[in-house]
Amino acid sequence: MDEMDVLGLSVEDALRILEQKSIVPVIRYTGSDEPVKMKANQRVVQLSDCGEQWMITVCSVPDVYR
Repeated sequence: MDEMDVLGLSVEDALRILEQKSIVPVIRYTGSDEPVKMKANQRVVQLSDCGEQWMITVCSVPDVYR
């Protein structure tokens, strides 16, 4: 698995790609204290292999490229 496959993608798109590869990651949120308000702007900023479990780190990006 190449982490570049999901970096920068929305959480939904990243999870779709990972699901196709039979990967169910743990999702860790970082950044804004109010991720719900910016749900549409949540992007994957890191993908890591923690033993037998994959983890994606998600951050709310205030201004997604428009």
